[in-house]
Amino acid sequence: MPLIAFPSLIRKLRQTLRDLRAAWRYRAELRLIRESGLFDADWYLETYPDVAARGVDPLLHYLRHGAREGRDPNSLFSSSWYMATYPEVASGGGNPLVDYIRHGVAAGRDPSPLFSTAWYLEANPDVAKAGIHPLLHFLRHGMREGRALRADHGTQSWIPLALGAASPHGKDAQRASFDTARAAEFVAALRSSPGHVRLLAETPLISVILPTRNRAALLPAAVDSVLAQSYPHWELLIVDDGSTDGTPAVIASYRDPRIRPLHAAGSGVAAARNTALAQAKGALIAYLDSDNAWRPEYLEIAAAHLLDRDLDLVYAAIEADDGWRRRYVGAEYDFDALARRNYIDINVVLHRRALYERRGGCDEGLRRMSDWDLILRYCRESKVSYAPFIGCIYDARPTRTDRITVAEPMNWLYVVLQKHLIDWSRLAAEVPARDPRLVSIVIPIYGQKDLTEDCLQSLFAVDAGYPFELILVDNGSDSATAALLDAWC
Repeated sequence: MPLIAFPSLIRKLRQTLRDLRAAWRYRAELRLIRESGLFDADWYLETYPDVAARGVDPLLHYLRHGAREGRDPNSLFSSSWYMATYPEVASGGGNPLVDYIRHGVAAGRDPSPLFSTAWYLEANPDVAKAGIHPLLHFLRHGMREGRALRADHGTQSWIPLALGAASPHGKDAQRASFDTARAAEFVAALRSSPGHVRLLAETPLISVILPTRNRAALLPAAVDSVLAQSYPHWELLIVDDGSTDGTPAVIASYRDPRIRPLHAAGSGVAAARNTALAQAKGALIAYLDSDNAWRPEYLEIAAAHLLDRDLDLVYAAIEADDGWRRRYVGAEYDFDALARRNYIDINVVLHRRALYERRGGCDEGLRRMSDWDLILRYCRESKVSYAPFIGCIYDARPTRTDRITVAEPMNWLYVVLQKHLIDWSRLAAEVPARDPRLVSIVIPIYGQKDLTEDCLQSLFAVDAGYPFELILVDNGSDSATAALLDAWC
């Protein structure tokens, strides 16, 4: 084994030992939380992609760091709010979720300002009689059954899933329920607007881009949702990306002349979408994946909204169904928030063809998140608006294994981020003034004193061969970590 590999191996062994010590230290809390069912590991990894990218145990991360950092264990528990509301828990150094499980229900404590523990048990005597944890019951059953969270909240109000952030975007764009009354008012007003009159008078053709591969069982629901649209002036371009199941036969079974079958070489969803975009004839373009379905009024309302406000791009909300609960994603437009976390689903995006002609199609080099990249490029310096109605039902069942989000790693997130958050043109212009022999090592740091010390020590364990500088970015660490950085400097 080359000598240079030993520092890396030693670091990995040290990290494994630290994880084992942490698991032993938190063994009681780990068992308590797992048995409670109140930690949603999938939600945690989806909400905090940095945890997913590092490949650490999400529950162990929450116990060691997440709660202290204000991260939440599920969609209706706010760690920061709980600690602020019950300071005796914070002063005792306890974990908020552990305290809520052990003492919170008996003490009448609430997991967030949106859920009343005592009221829920009083309003639902069947839950109290069964001895089921009230918050767990609501998350698994009550939400789906239409039960209220507290006396002054029904299930039709917009409820943020992540309470720690003040912004209404990003992770906070996900909601536990949807304001259907507001949506109905929006649709009704739009149907009497000048934009709707213009839509019916001009009848612009909408090209619907639908890539698919080996989804013979799912495809009919998607196609049928297009056929059911209240706006009839569309063409559906179904791109079969090299299916080996019965997908070609399903496509061939549709005789509607507005449906155009296309073929791609199996190079992925980005290339398949580009195949359809290149042959699209419509003045407006929309997208639908083969495992999702539109609401019947989607094209009509989205196109009328675009014409009414003379926009370049519009998007609606989606309803995500994972089999036992429903979530809603939709928020007002904010490009800076969108550039950091995608909250616009391509299945509810409709835009003018001119955006494609000016800015191109999907980046085929991205095996995941090419839709986010496309949306960012189309939204930048464009007239964009949110249409507050549900346009699509999204299949979010965790048992599905055929999605790109399952097959491809989360690290593609950072590929998209670097494309849009870094000014590469400016950096390229500065190259001539840089030292060609100096290597700049940038290390962002947030706590984790021991891990930071190991990282810095490792850089001096082997002869680098080139002069280098260390740029240590302290992202608001604790005092012990800050003192360590001062000592190194």
